[in-house]
Amino acid sequence: FIGDFEANPILGCLEIDGIIGSNLIRHCNWTVDQEHKSLTFFNGIEKHDLKGGTTIPFKTDNQYNMFTDVGIGQATVKNVLVDYGSNGSIALNYEIFTALKGRNIIDETLTESGMRQSGIVGKPVALNREIVYTDSVNIDNMYLKKVMLRTGKTVSIGNHLLSRFRVTINWKNRTLHLLKNREAPDSIRFPGFKLGYAADQGVYVQSVVDNSNAYHKGLRPNMRVLKLDGLDFENGNDFCDYVSHELGNTIFLEVVDSNARKMEYHFEQTIN
Repeated sequence: FIGDFEANPILGCLEIDGIIGSNLIRHCNWTVDQEHKSLTFFNGIEKHDLKGGTTIPFKTDNQYNMFTDVGIGQATVKNVLVDYGSNGSIALNYEIFTALKGRNIIDETLTESGMRQSGIVGKPVALNREIVYTDSVNIDNMYLKKVMLRTGKTVSIGNHLLSRFRVTINWKNRTLHLLKNREAPDSIRFPGFKLGYAADQGVYVQSVVDNSNAYHKGLRPNMRVLKLDGLDFENGNDFCDYVSHELGNTIFLEVVDSNARKMEYHFEQTIN
């Protein structure tokens, strides 16, 4: 079976009906091709399906989660969760992240602070995490450019990195076959902020990355957002419009700060 899927950037997951859960996933093999927005389910895997790329083993648990190993510099991080439910790239707990910094495998980190929440209805909680873009990540014999590492409670590979590959999941042999869809650019642009939604304040600045252009312009967490580029959240647009909005290199924001002052910001995305 071959079907289309939609990536849901609010929930950070593939939109698959809940009936396709972990108990069913293990009964077939999958190919997830986000470049062509398709899912393929099949019983057997032919050799020609695995041309190019690399094949790596994974472990599983009684919830049918998948875990594999990832190289970062000269270190190997064991049992990394393959998490299509995350929008992120690679999340590491504080112990691992600190160890990599201590070995000078990663350096010059940035701090993202503010709030975070799961989806629109998730309860906001305080956020303070380190992030870094690195060229030191390798999976088997593949070396990857500009991979974002961040601190978190889990140790996982998220959809931001998985989307670089066509991923074939072989449950019988418990292997992942990764074929690159695209190469990361030599430099990464990022907005330096994230927006969220709360019933009592509407669209607001959820978090800001220090030393980003957004930060240097004066944008701060918890500011209420009135406008983003051509979106007007006071007159017709809502948070879902932001989710589907593609930011350009130059960003415009009109916000209200904690003193009820309207502020306007024009800035370029930050280049790393």
